[in-house]
Amino acid sequence: MRIKILIIVCLLAFDAFGFYTGLHPSVSDAYRGFYLTHTLTVDEYYQAVKAGHP
Repeated sequence: MRIKILIIVCLLAFDAFGFYTGLHPSVSDAYRGFYLTHTLTVDEYYQAVKAGHP
């Protein structure tokens, strides 16, 4: 019985972590603007990515 409860708690913790990271992704501003909020055009995204990489 205790093993089942431990497994359930571990799975719930894993799911909670996945839910949190889904709500608060760790991405660049260019990625966030283009893919998540759709506030950048393709050209603006390309320039931002190009400026960030040598």
